[in-house]
Amino acid sequence: MIFIASFLFLILVPLVPALLEIIHPRDNLPLLVDYEYTRDPRYFAKSFKRKFIETLSPDILEGAGENADTIRFSDFEVKGLKGEYLSVEKEVKEALLVWGEIRINSLMEMPKEVYAKGNVYIGENSTVNALSSEENIFLEKNSTIIHWVDAAKSIITDGGVNLGGNASCNENLILAKEIKFKRLFASPIATRKLSEVNAIEKGTFIKGSIKSNEDVFISGKVTIEGSVFSEKNIETEGDVEIKGNVFAQGKVILGDKTKIGEKGKVKSVIAKKGLVLKGQVVIYGYAATDGKGIVA
Repeated sequence: MIFIASFLFLILVPLVPALLEIIHPRDNLPLLVDYEYTRDPRYFAKSFKRKFIETLSPDILEGAGENADTIRFSDFEVKGLKGEYLSVEKEVKEALLVWGEIRINSLMEMPKEVYAKGNVYIGENSTVNALSSEENIFLEKNSTIIHWVDAAKSIITDGGVNLGGNASCNENLILAKEIKFKRLFASPIATRKLSEVNAIEKGTFIKGSIKSNEDVFISGKVTIEGSVFSEKNIETEGDVEIKGNVFAQGKVILGDKTKIGEKGKVKSVIAKKGLVLKGQVVIYGYAATDGKGIVA
């Protein structure tokens, strides 16, 4: 009898904490999750400026700017340039820190980062490792960004530009045809002229979201208040407005006059296998793909 009682006691002892928690719960609240959190889309530019700007004293920076000297550190070199409008006509191996506007001429290769206080103009068929401006950036035909590009104002592209791994700006990101990209952020992202950004018709209204295990094709004058999700592909055609997010495990093809999101509200277009923007497309927020991103 004593043996049986001892056996039962040993079985019940591990259950005591669980029983006490049921009777007097102490950890019955859900985990705190910030559902509004989004990664800072300008992380690359801010990290870059911390490394090249904030770690250097103003005296050193101003001295480099006046004399076009090179500042050497253990793991990188920065060349400072100062002037109202500068033109780079030969390769600069160091990172560039520019006070004022700068133009990188055609057929140039810049293997390091470029940071400018003023506007930046990248000539045709030129390549820049990474680029940041406190004003606007203009990328001419067939220019290439290897890693990332960021502007405090707008980024304007010509045809055939490769925007690298990440392109972000606070204002307008204007995409010409045959643009290549991975991730985009702006408000708005537009494949049209600035004067045409708000020319969007609204038609049939769908309240809620669309979720499908198959392909989703949306055509005609359709407004969707929620988001669109597909385990395969999503394609739009005509005056389509989606106020939420767009996510596909396959490809996303946004046709002419498609609008994603609203001004002042950040939304995302995520396409696992490829993202194609056709005609006049506006996206307020992120656009990203693990496949190829192109403007057709």
